[in-house]
Amino acid sequence: MDNSSEIKQEIPSNFVTVLAWIFIVITGFACFISILQNAMIFLFMPIDQIAASAARDQHNGSGFPIFMFQYMRWIFVLFFVVTLTAFVTSISLLKRKNWARIVFIGILGFGILWNILGLAFQLYVSNKMSTLPSNAPPDFAENFEMMTKVIMYISAGMALGISILFGWIIKRLRSAVIKSEFC
Repeated sequence: MDNSSEIKQEIPSNFVTVLAWIFIVITGFACFISILQNAMIFLFMPIDQIAASAARDQHNGSGFPIFMFQYMRWIFVLFFVVTLTAFVTSISLLKRKNWARIVFIGILGFGILWNILGLAFQLYVSNKMSTLPSNAPPDFAENFEMMTKVIMYISAGMALGISILFGWIIKRLRSAVIKSEFC
């Protein structure tokens, strides 16, 4: 029986293989999209002019739009670096590299944090949105409020679901059985 238990440990689990392939496809596509976005931002968008225009037209006192336009190029570069890191890590996870397992756990942890901060940001922005014009039809105001609440609930549900999924994957990647597969 010792031989069969040793053989089982030497055979890579389907969990890691499927997980790696799913993330190779997702992050590979994200890298491709990020390359296109960076090309568009750096080659075709006059970001400096847009940022100056946003600064002139600022009404609500929030500096966030100006911040976004001033640092937009770097935000897109950072997104590319993150997606490329996740892509390389996913490939290395498939090859059962232990450093990739550790980095992948960190990326998933960052994903959980990103979901939480994204919800907080969405709540902040929805609270800062300007009110509807006083001459808006009552049905429109009610529907707009309902739509805002539905979007928040769906976003919260998705963030919670993704965070639970990422937490479960982290737990599995930290298990002794899965750790034993990595060199």
